[in-house]
Amino acid sequence: MKLKLTHQIAAFAVSIVLAGCAKNDQTATEQVTPPRETPATASEVKKEVKEAADATRSYLDKNKDQFIASVDAQLKALDTKIDELGQKTEGLKDDTKVEAEKVLAGLREKRGELTQKLDELKKSTSQSWQEIKNGFSAAMTDLEKALEEAKNKIRKNS
Repeated sequence: MKLKLTHQIAAFAVSIVLAGCAKNDQTATEQVTPPRETPATASEVKKEVKEAADATRSYLDKNKDQFIASVDAQLKALDTKIDELGQKTEGLKDDTKVEAEKVLAGLREKRGELTQKLDELKKSTSQSWQEIKNGFSAAMTDLEKALEEAKNKIRKNS
């Protein structure tokens, strides 16, 4: 009997808490989008659009800064991998060494292109940065693939 009463009290308490949560959620929604009694004026609409554009620009700028910081770390890691690969080719001889040096030169050229794209990305406006970011990401993927191909080629020839 005592156990049933405890369960009933617990169930009652949970239902009160849940009912309170649902009421708060509904109230929060009503506060975010209050109904208008009068139509919005043109100046109010312009102000709201400007505020939304400013918020979007701010978000993109923050996202841009985070992306650039992440890319800088990735590029440093790629530089280390390219340098390590270069060290592995030092013991190679004749045609194998010439081929490995060509592969490394190609990697370093692609890396240089990424530096230029990163500079463009840093200078981009919030309106154009997404397009430049996509181009940079494609170039980064291309360099990563080329690095893997170079590793495989050099291993095969070692």
